[in-house]
This record gives sequence, structure tokens and C-alpha cells, in this order.
Amino acid sequence: MNSQTGGRSRSATVVTVTNQSSSSCRVAVSYFKGFSSNANPVCSTSFAITPDFTVDFCSRNLPGDVTVCNSICAPELTSDEGRAIVSSTCKEIGVSSRVYYTSGNGDEQITGIIDSKIVQFGQGNNGD
Repeated sequence: MNSQTGGRSRSATVVTVTNQSSSSCRVAVSYFKGFSSNANPVCSTSFAITPDFTVDFCSRNLPGDVTVCNSICAPELTSDEGRAIVSSTCKEIGVSSRVYYTSGNGDEQITGIIDSKIVQFGQGNNGD
């Protein structure tokens, strides 16, 4: 997770979750600062997702022409690096994550998009 608004380069993390089950799922995304435990997130946001729908969870709001944030951290994360943990009431979800890099005070210019690696909780990272 990277969410910054200071300096020339800005960033925001977007976690996309698709409900692949046949019933509604309550999904939460918790954002943690680096080198901290999983006990106290700096932000946690949740959404009830109906079957076959997709929701974007954002570390801070982005302009609609970049992506539509359906669930935004409150307060928005503006100087944070770390990790995000996704939890759900059902197993059948698809998860992807990206960090958007922008410039300009209103994120007017996209300067890069990086796909983040997803590691299932309790399972080793490839190469471990």
C-alpha cells in the first residue's frame, strides 16, 4: 500500500474486489503502516457486494476519470506506506490491487500504474 499527497509525485492504492459467490458478501479492506502489527489499521473500509459485482476500495479519493472509488478510507491516507489486508464473509472473491502514481494537486496526470502482488494470508510468498 502506498498513499501519498506530498511532493511532486502522488500515489493512491486501489484494491478491487469482485464477488464471485451466489450471495452477498461483506468485504473489508484494512490498511496498515509498514513495520506495524495487524492489530491497529490506520484505516478500514467495508462494503456489502452483491453477486457478480465489483467494488474499488481506495486509500484516498481519486478523480472519476482515473477510477471510481466506491469505498474510501476516512480519513483519507495521505502519507502512508505499508500493506492492505482484505477480509470477506465468503471465500469466493477475486482480488486485484494497483498503485496509481499521479502528479498535480488534483491528480490531473497519471504518471504510472503498478499492479501489486497478492499473497494469501497465512501462505508463503513465492520464493520463500
